Amino acid sequence: MTKTLRLIIIAFFSWASVSAFASAELDQTAQDHINSRFQNADLRLTEVKSSLTGRHYHYQSFLNDREVDGNEFVVSLKYDGSLLKTYDRFTKVSSDEKSNTAALQLITKEGALDTAWEYLRVHGELIDLPQVELNYRRIQGQLRLVYKAQVNVSKPWGYWELIIDATTGKVTNVRNTSITRRKMEWKMDLSAYKGKLSSRLEESQKLVSKILDQNLKSTSDFVSGSATVFDPNPVTTLMNGELRDNTRGPVFDAAYFGVQLQQLTESNGTYTLSGPFVKLADFESPRTAPSTSRDGSWNFKRGNTAFNDAMTFYHIDASQRYIQSLGFTGDRGFLNFPVEVDANGVNGADNSHFIPSSNRLAFGHGCVDDNEDSDVILHEYGHAIQHNIISNWRGGDTGAMGEGFGDYWAASFSASRKNGLAFKPNWVFKWDGHNNCWPGRKLNALNMRYDHSRRYSAHSRVSGGISDELWSTPLFQAFLELLDKGYKRSDMDKIVLEGHFGLGSGPKMRDLARSTVTAASNLFPDGPHAEVYRAHFKRHGIIE
Repeated sequence: MTKTLRLIIIAFFSWASVSAFASAELDQTAQDHINSRFQNADLRLTEVKSSLTGRHYHYQSFLNDREVDGNEFVVSLKYDGSLLKTYDRFTKVSSDEKSNTAALQLITKEGALDTAWEYLRVHGELIDLPQVELNYRRIQGQLRLVYKAQVNVSKPWGYWELIIDATTGKVTNVRNTSITRRKMEWKMDLSAYKGKLSSRLEESQKLVSKILDQNLKSTSDFVSGSATVFDPNPVTTLMNGELRDNTRGPVFDAAYFGVQLQQLTESNGTYTLSGPFVKLADFESPRTAPSTSRDGSWNFKRGNTAFNDAMTFYHIDASQRYIQSLGFTGDRGFLNFPVEVDANGVNGADNSHFIPSSNRLAFGHGCVDDNEDSDVILHEYGHAIQHNIISNWRGGDTGAMGEGFGDYWAASFSASRKNGLAFKPNWVFKWDGHNNCWPGRKLNALNMRYDHSRRYSAHSRVSGGISDELWSTPLFQAFLELLDKGYKRSDMDKIVLEGHFGLGSGPKMRDLARSTVTAASNLFPDGPHAEVYRAHFKRHGIIE
């Protein structure tokens, strides 16, 4: 061993030891904060996240060794050990509540799944393996021990979450958990089907066998390939708002770009769109297997589903690589795994969605195919980003903020492409929407005002516009102002992503706005970034 190599090894292990010591010190500092602030409270550390500015310690309330849903506290520390921020959604469980929650758990997990299956009247296939967890929830002001069952099936099609009382077996709530690009009505008349039900056991066994078979075939190598794509979409590139889904001829030719596809999968001479950050799959109707190639090239044009496949793979893969270039790597990274995507799903509807329970995406081909527009692809990926930074992203204003952030993430990318700032930069979904398909959305709803006392769900009509636009507007207008001042797109994207860390369930717009300003202040202490974001949030009354 050479002297130089010895020094490198010594330096590495010295760094690793210091890093481990620093982490241990931060861990203890976080625990000390909890111990001093909350006495005789059963708060347990359930998750630790690292980001660009610090480490974030998520403490969950427990009762009788079960989580109390949504009852949590988050401590965020800078890497020097000083307090960065806290997020408080903790309410101490009273003595009376403790005595009143000593009810027997009469229903088993299997019994809860059977109840969910029969309630839904499942008569199709499983899309994912069912999930079930037991915890406490506040229902009509009282803590109840309940099961949360997640059952994703083809008939009745949906990604169903059922809350089942663990004592009585009664279903107290049912909802579809998929997050759609535009409002979508799910069939809720579940009792209408009177035919034979599928067997839960048989459907589970079939899906397990399918998963095992896929895993056995997954030994392969990553290679490079090529594709023809829109980047971001033909309306922006050509600066032509008159294009329609039925437009024909060579008008689109100048909107196509040749790109490299990084890290495809090659096995026995067959190339598939499966890489370290995205994997095309077929899990929704219409049942269309992802396209393959014999030479690693996907040089197709719109009208061929292989073009949609290449668009989907390329833009998601590129977005994750861009995120990593911002510094979100290693323990600071998120979505650093293959997200499964059905590039021709959603039952063919003019819609797309993210599925939180499985981290999957699916795109519909109604009207303009959704994944002919990178805005739609990156909007949906935006939902995945939020749910993987904040694992219990729900409640509060998360509906509107999820849509608004997805719109921002799409628009930030479009602004960086050819003619992105020259042609209607305040429109999102320029190709998929703003036409006879659907009206799309905008990013300059400047007259909208925030009311902290109300809850902003996704796609809801509020005074001055759509709830989604109330969140996307200040984000994107701050982006444009800072861009005009000469700052890089990467600065603003870094701030907006970093702002999500350290929050938990039930955040309001005011919570995330303050966190975003804090992120800007810590990332760019000598720049105008924090004040620009603060001013745009104040314009809408989001920050007082």
